[in-house]
Amino acid sequence: MEVHEYGSPDAQIVLVQPIDDHDNKLIESELAAIREGCGDGFRLVTFKINDWNRELSPWEAPAVFGQDDFGNGAADTLQEILKYCTDRTKTYYIGGYSLAGLFALWAAYQTGLFEGVAAASPSMWFPGFAEYMREHEIHARRVYLSLGDREEKTRNPVMATVGDRIREAHTLLREKGIDCTLEWNAGNHFADADKRTAKAFLWAIGHKTEAKKEVDIKETSKFISLILRHKPEAIGISLDEHGWADVQELIEGIGKTRPISMEILEEIVRTDEKQRYSFNEDKTLIRANQGHSIPVDVELEEVTPPEVLYHGTGEKFKASIDREGLKPKSRLYVHLSADTETARKVGMRHGRPVIYQVDARKMHEDGYVFYKSVNGVWLTKAVPVSYLQEGRG
Repeated sequence: MEVHEYGSPDAQIVLVQPIDDHDNKLIESELAAIREGCGDGFRLVTFKINDWNRELSPWEAPAVFGQDDFGNGAADTLQEILKYCTDRTKTYYIGGYSLAGLFALWAAYQTGLFEGVAAASPSMWFPGFAEYMREHEIHARRVYLSLGDREEKTRNPVMATVGDRIREAHTLLREKGIDCTLEWNAGNHFADADKRTAKAFLWAIGHKTEAKKEVDIKETSKFISLILRHKPEAIGISLDEHGWADVQELIEGIGKTRPISMEILEEIVRTDEKQRYSFNEDKTLIRANQGHSIPVDVELEEVTPPEVLYHGTGEKFKASIDREGLKPKSRLYVHLSADTETARKVGMRHGRPVIYQVDARKMHEDGYVFYKSVNGVWLTKAVPVSYLQEGRG
């Protein structure tokens, strides 16, 4: 295996990256982008992979494109890489692009050596990998995931699942308490691999750029949503019967894993585009306005709905909705939108969007109860199939 080292030999931060011939041609550009972001305080070690499909695959799988099947050489590749990561006074991060990004993520399940993972446009469509992640525990503390916004639009049916798989991975890792972000880049899989990989490493090592500060706000908001809607016990707090949490306890709990202050919390509540959260009058308590999976009473009042409401979802849920109607699943209510554009945005979070039109007026006349949260989301316990009509996403 051909190995090259770049940057400062004495650096505390060591970046580990499997590459192919194409990556190797772009390595100077990637290095320049990393230096621009964090200076010279890093060392990059690249490992030239000769048989991409065999040496980076965690297990055997049939060919998805071309004629070459996937081998099971990842374990041997990782053992070779670890021979260069023996100085325990250093902090190691592993990353890569495409299948190398998937390998980097897999490697963090095998060893606790890597502090973070920089997986740029990883091959999350790889057969069986989503199931592997659900059944095993990752050791890295930070994970960066990214994807081009056109990658899931491929005609290849296996590779077209990449968007859904990476969204699932992001949600899973965050639920496990991992500091994980998912960034969408413009373009297809083959655009700007050097810049995307550099950006992934910079996030993984925690470099504080202005862009990173914006991401921190967004990621902290998502973490607060998890706490106030689903898992307050994750930071050792509890909610009262109406969903309120003590603000000081929330700040102290979140502060154990990421920067947070009253000023940051106020900014999140004020600027959240969906207005997910509310303070009480003296700002000693905070709660999520809706979306809970735990039993709380957020004191919603019954409201007469408009004639029509809308529900946005992903194409992958269409068969079950057509069969069973809309159900709250893990939440307390089904969430509905007042307009198709909002519904479409909701649906896009789950892949290819599908929009259902809900005959809300008829439901209300038939005795179904509707509520409207303070941030404008319409809520009801369920929507039977007979009140649904599929629209265009």
